[in-house]
Amino acid sequence: MTTIEAYWHELVTTSLVGTGRQTPPPVPNTNPAGQLLAGLPKTTHERFLLLTAATVGLYRRAGQPTTTAITPPLPPCTPDDQPSCSAAAAHHLASMLSNNHPKVLPEWLAAAAAAGYRVPHHQLVALLQLGTSQKSLHGPIRAVLGQRGRWLADHNPAWAYARGNADMGRLDEAQMQQRWETGQAHERLELLQYLRQYNTAQARTLLQLTWKSEKADDRRRFLDLCGAGLSMDDEPWLETVLDDRSTHVRTFAAVLLGKLPESRLCQRMQQRAMTLITLKDGGLLKRRSLEVTLPDTCDEAMVRDGIACKPPSMSYAAGKEPWWLSEKSWWLAQIVSFVPTNYWYQQWQLGPHELIKAAQQSDWTALLVHAWTQAAHRSGDLPFLEALLPLLLKHNNQAALDMLTEGLPADWIETIILRLLHEERQPIHLEHAAMPFLLRYQQPWSHRLARAVWQSVQERLAQTPPKKSSSFWYTMSQLVVPLSEMLALRFPADMAREVAVIFADEHDPIQRWHDPLKHMVVTLQFRDDMLKELTL
Repeated sequence: MTTIEAYWHELVTTSLVGTGRQTPPPVPNTNPAGQLLAGLPKTTHERFLLLTAATVGLYRRAGQPTTTAITPPLPPCTPDDQPSCSAAAAHHLASMLSNNHPKVLPEWLAAAAAAGYRVPHHQLVALLQLGTSQKSLHGPIRAVLGQRGRWLADHNPAWAYARGNADMGRLDEAQMQQRWETGQAHERLELLQYLRQYNTAQARTLLQLTWKSEKADDRRRFLDLCGAGLSMDDEPWLETVLDDRSTHVRTFAAVLLGKLPESRLCQRMQQRAMTLITLKDGGLLKRRSLEVTLPDTCDEAMVRDGIACKPPSMSYAAGKEPWWLSEKSWWLAQIVSFVPTNYWYQQWQLGPHELIKAAQQSDWTALLVHAWTQAAHRSGDLPFLEALLPLLLKHNNQAALDMLTEGLPADWIETIILRLLHEERQPIHLEHAAMPFLLRYQQPWSHRLARAVWQSVQERLAQTPPKKSSSFWYTMSQLVVPLSEMLALRFPADMAREVAVIFADEHDPIQRWHDPLKHMVVTLQFRDDMLKELTL
């Protein structure tokens, strides 16, 4: 150890034990550092220690050669062949990244991707970082990154989601198997997602290769991706998954098999339903009805097919107990929900409306309606769902209403909403039959639907409040504030001027709701300007 290094070690020791217990070491005088230290002012031990440490620290670093980087330089990014969006479009993006109209960002990303634009380079980092906390934006962000964005994602593990499956098509079977067996969790999910879209047979081969060694949570995630490209080719493998050791995995496998009317599971459910539900002919004077027999037990075969033995614990208003508080009725509802709706048509030669009328003559109407809704949704049976709609609205079946706006054609949903708006003469209100659909319908609205809803809103705003209006204004606030936020995002953006006309009327109700309505108009105008810039 050199003299100066030994002296530095003594200084460190003194600083650790404190100058009250050990005085600073004497200054060495055998090298240039000693001469430099000798010129320090004589002062208290504490100050002298600090001055000496600062001087020796600089002396130790002086003249040291720079270190050579061990890691090789990063390969340069290939030039972007995708055009950048305009400066005005980038300004809109910057505004949203700064938390101004952040809910409009998915629409900007979709419009930019549709127009073939990428994000400007200087905004890539902010956008990639935002994606780390918003999983729903992963796909839209990937579509507008360009070469530079993907290059950045390749060199930052936090942005791995943005790499996507761009390189999947270049992998051969051996390379895909290696990635499946050794890749990180997100890489395996991306590979499976890609294969379910382009090569379902290879996807099944990889799943079967490692299935028994996978964790239950991973098996559940893999099954979640198997809904894409689902066909009867998947049925033999999914049938074996019904023997999985995890209840959640078995249940989801049964859900997938329930979407395949020809699967063995659906056939078994039909056999069970056949013995439990029969059509009773009422003769000339009586209506036909359905006779229901509840299952005696939930046996092992039923459990294997995804039937849950214990009903969910749910509370309902007005003290009414749900029909599935009875275990046996809960078993029956699950069985019926797995029976394809075509079975009932063929079994009894009845259409949806006739089936519902027969069900209304039994004591199990609510059970059958709920189960049939699930079955019709699985099979995409729109006529049956439309026939069930009045009963679902009457009983306010929230779970079933959720299903009606999930994964069904937009034209069909809009037709239902327009019909409900027309049938109820009152302007829109919290208990309006169309409200459950409007609140759940997340897709962009057509001009026809938007104008019908806006007309109803204007009629509601124009109503004269009663003399005792305290409850009226409270109810209106519960309607107008959330509705204006929703319409700002669902209305076609080019309706901004059309909606802004409402402020030409200065009557009191409009002024009372000036802030939420103005925010709606401003958001619509922002969206309109944004989309015009991206579609030039």
